[in-house]
Amino acid sequence: MKTESFNKSFIASLALPAFVCYASFWFGLGATRLWDRDEPRNARCAAEMLERNDWVVPYFNDQLRTHKPILLYWMEMTAYQVFGENAFAARLPSAFMGTMSLVGIGILAASFLGRLSGFWAASSLGTCAMMVVACRAATPDAALICTSCWGVVGLVMHWNTQAPKRTAWWWIGFCSLGLAVLAKGPVGIVLPSIVVGLWCVIQEFEKAVDSPVRRRSKPETRWLAIREGTWLFLKSIWVTLGRLQVFTGLLLAISVAAPWYIWVGFRTDGEWLRGFFWEHNFSRAVNAMEGHRGGLWYYPAAALVGLFPWSLLLIPIVAWTWNNLRRPLAANDTLGKPLQQMTLLGVIWIGVYIGCFSIARTKLPSYITPCYPGAALLIGGFLSHWAVGLKTLTKRMMWSGALVHAVAGVAISIGLVVLSKQSSIASIRWDTMWPMVLGGAAIAMVLLADPNRQRAMPSVLVSTFAILLGSIFGVIAPKVDSNRSDLNTMSSMDSDFKWMSVGTIEPSWVFYMRNPIVEVPADPAGILESSARIANHLKSSNGRLLVREENWAAIQIDLQKTYGVEAISVDRFPVFLKNRDLLVIRLVTREDLNLSQHNSSNRR
Repeated sequence: MKTESFNKSFIASLALPAFVCYASFWFGLGATRLWDRDEPRNARCAAEMLERNDWVVPYFNDQLRTHKPILLYWMEMTAYQVFGENAFAARLPSAFMGTMSLVGIGILAASFLGRLSGFWAASSLGTCAMMVVACRAATPDAALICTSCWGVVGLVMHWNTQAPKRTAWWWIGFCSLGLAVLAKGPVGIVLPSIVVGLWCVIQEFEKAVDSPVRRRSKPETRWLAIREGTWLFLKSIWVTLGRLQVFTGLLLAISVAAPWYIWVGFRTDGEWLRGFFWEHNFSRAVNAMEGHRGGLWYYPAAALVGLFPWSLLLIPIVAWTWNNLRRPLAANDTLGKPLQQMTLLGVIWIGVYIGCFSIARTKLPSYITPCYPGAALLIGGFLSHWAVGLKTLTKRMMWSGALVHAVAGVAISIGLVVLSKQSSIASIRWDTMWPMVLGGAAIAMVLLADPNRQRAMPSVLVSTFAILLGSIFGVIAPKVDSNRSDLNTMSSMDSDFKWMSVGTIEPSWVFYMRNPIVEVPADPAGILESSARIANHLKSSNGRLLVREENWAAIQIDLQKTYGVEAISVDRFPVFLKNRDLLVIRLVTREDLNLSQHNSSNRR
């Protein structure tokens, strides 16, 4: 009977994170086409590699792509072979990696505070806005989050076993860090290693300081205390290196990642390695590339946005975290110690990523997403205490929370209404009310404001947030996508056309036309210098030109006067969310001339 009761309880507890996972990551995953600019770049790169039957060297638009390592492309290529070359297959690896991230953080939280804490941590991670974005996008962010998360999970679980030898968790941890290097480079191993190393050193240092011998013989002077503390800290570092077998583990991680890096360097004569490590790692660290800059405020603000809607509960979660860290523990407190250890791990996890990336000059919100599992430890711990009554909020705080949730729902709805008034996405006008589900959470916070009735609030909030995010990405986004007139026009074009574009190219065009697009500079000097290339391209079989309307008159005159090329516009369409039209140009044919002569004679 006990086993049956346990199974029913387990299944019931699993239902909420399973619903969150489906609503946030999988619902309507392939309902929208790929969004510019990174998604189609990565998706088309995998497709071109598959067409070349080359599993080593990444190419996009017939050019070497040095932006990201190979892991995402391998997963997308595998998905294409099963599901075909489409948006669902391109995003499938990210959704899978997101799901595995929920499993990993759930296991880690459960190891500290029990099964229910694991379910709450997984549910909270799956309802963070930037986590959902990463796991619904054909980008390497979800792969990095997952592999980094499992690296931390494996090594922390190994540490907590107190085993003198390598455990299965040790192998999982360092192999995951090797895969993280294949997902996004050195950051995949450096930062998780700092997180785990710092946490383990603090655990070992506290153990040494609180030892019975240490308590019996306190230093007589402050200088002796500092010297002894320094010695204990250095000793803690040495013990940590030994218990984690760091050097052997790093060799294991390198052995997972190094073969591909060596092979791609050999195949490209070092060009890929120079582009990736120098331009996309070192240069981004020391220079603000592509205008992506910000001050020390940038990543704390990015974290608040990325952790939405949970950032609406920032004050009670921070207060809960602070109280856990500063609370003195009794020697026999077997429940408080794991809670404090988990809280410390979450704080270190967040702090390392925000601190390190705040130093780097190039800044993007997605850079700190691998620390979201650490935030989920704190949110999940808070929710687990709230759900069993160990933590309650005052009525005033509940009413304030209700007001914050209601205002957030109204603000998002107003933003969508303003957006819907643009002609290109007017179809979402009736879906702008979806964010008002936050109003349901606000009503629940008012009705359950009494401390004796608050245990249901975590389930209400998680369900509400999952519905909100699922509706935005699974209902509203497909309707927005249906109004992407540039893709609608291009998808109807003959696949045999050969394309050249003047001054504008979107990666999604390359993906959906299944052909490379040659790009020509848009500035007047560049256009004139490239006129010969444009003329030769139009003269070629099935040659087509994409050009902005404002640039076409000058190009047409130059083609006629200099090269004797007669070309006409055969289509016009607006670029999605951009205030300009594009023209599709082709060479004038004999049929066009006959038609022109016929029309002229009819007018006479």
